[in-house]
Amino acid sequence: MAFNTTFKTGITDAVTSLTSAEKLSMQNVIYGGVSEISEFASKYNVLTGIRNGSKVPIILAGNNYGALSASDNDCSMNECDLGDTYSNKTWVLGAYDCRLPICINSFEEDFKLFWGMYSQTLEDPTIEPDKKAFLAYVNYKAQQNIQGALWRTSHWGDTTSANALISKNNGFWTEAEAGDGVKVTIPAGEQTGEQIYNLLSQAYISAGGLDWFDESKLVWKLSNKTARTLVTWLNTLSDKSMYNCDCIDPTKVVAGRNFSIDNLTIFGIPVKAEREGDESGKVVGQNPDHRFLLIKESNLLVGTETQNHLDQFDIFYDKKDRKIYVDMAIEIGSAIPLDEYVLGTQATA
Repeated sequence: MAFNTTFKTGITDAVTSLTSAEKLSMQNVIYGGVSEISEFASKYNVLTGIRNGSKVPIILAGNNYGALSASDNDCSMNECDLGDTYSNKTWVLGAYDCRLPICINSFEEDFKLFWGMYSQTLEDPTIEPDKKAFLAYVNYKAQQNIQGALWRTSHWGDTTSANALISKNNGFWTEAEAGDGVKVTIPAGEQTGEQIYNLLSQAYISAGGLDWFDESKLVWKLSNKTARTLVTWLNTLSDKSMYNCDCIDPTKVVAGRNFSIDNLTIFGIPVKAEREGDESGKVVGQNPDHRFLLIKESNLLVGTETQNHLDQFDIFYDKKDRKIYVDMAIEIGSAIPLDEYVLGTQATA
């Protein structure tokens, strides 16, 4: 059973007898500070109808200054081509799924009271009015789980890993490590704000001399902790007196902060610090603070085999088992098709 049977112990100790007193219901619940998971597809370039093993076509259509050779001014002409070069990478899609079984008859009476439910008879509980609130909650939680899996696999997937949560596809960080973009080494240990700034400066200078560099199309991918450390340091700098950098200007200390993660740009390039990427990395033993990426957003691609969405979801009742089943599945692959990025990584022990 997917829902544990210790509901009474876990949430109802505050009342003497729920069943008799009926003091606890869904309408009276106070939720703790839980952040919702952002919809993944709204943040990244998603390509549908992709098959596992198919190629990511790339046309490297740079400017060709070597076209048109000298002519003899006769009836013949020089043969030429357009000067385009081609490259490709292969999509590696990974399938992840789970099934949630729900037997309402096995719920404690206090649990059913909490949701305003009654014992199931032979009817389909998915269409029963008293199950509506509970099933809405199940649907919400399932959708959040799907989004969490999308963030986790798209960022941290690694086909060389033994971890079943990420082993079926390669994520952005794996792609960046395997590619031939510029690499910057992050020193071991925690980085101060000034050290982070210097590393980003090194990455910025490294990219500035390359043909693909275009500030208007680039983003920094930083962890939230890295971005917060940088913001704190920058705000501290702004507190210093303009006349003597060793002195603190009290008026600046009490004023509103100049920098925040939400509006942070480094060297004119916006920072993309995503809580979901950080938290999903920690689930699979990855430290998001040990890496950063300077890259075009158009160079971060996500592929899926389905035609119009990233996930598959179904909720149904099996009359024979007398259980509700919630099926959740995704098939996903990440690609960085062009080696046009700067990756900062810190070797792990």
